[in-house]
Amino acid sequence: MIIHDKINVVLEQLRQEFENKSLNLKVEFEGPYLALYTNDTSLLTGETGIIPKIAKLIRKKIIVRPLPEIRVEKEKAKEIIKQKVPKEAGLDEDNIYFDETKGEIHLYFLRPGLLRTRGNLILWELTNETKWRIIIHRKPAIESDIIRTVDHI
Repeated sequence: MIIHDKINVVLEQLRQEFENKSLNLKVEFEGPYLALYTNDTSLLTGETGIIPKIAKLIRKKIIVRPLPEIRVEKEKAKEIIKQKVPKEAGLDEDNIYFDETKGEIHLYFLRPGLLRTRGNLILWELTNETKWRIIIHRKPAIESDIIRTVDHI
């Protein structure tokens, strides 16, 4: 498939799926991946199940990202995260990083496995409420400036 054909296939499939909603989409190629920027949180959380079907059809990995207009402000997003995340997970509140260009929040935990239980319910809620894509990392056992720098380049 030619590049323009792949983009048209993605847009057409999504418009058919969400014909009664006002869906705002932007599709870009980012290296070997296809980045899909959307205002619909059901695509972000994966509850529709259409993204894997489209990825299989066009044979490309699709990364779904939120449009900047729908994202919650950083301070409010931090408050939501602190409320929703269980204390046992050990959230490092000093190392919450916002990646504006990708629409991602990077969170560091002592025990990240606690968030990946019960069908990723906590992650789903965080994504739904903050409208940011949540990326979870295990906090390094030994603090190091080198590791911190490499993680955030």
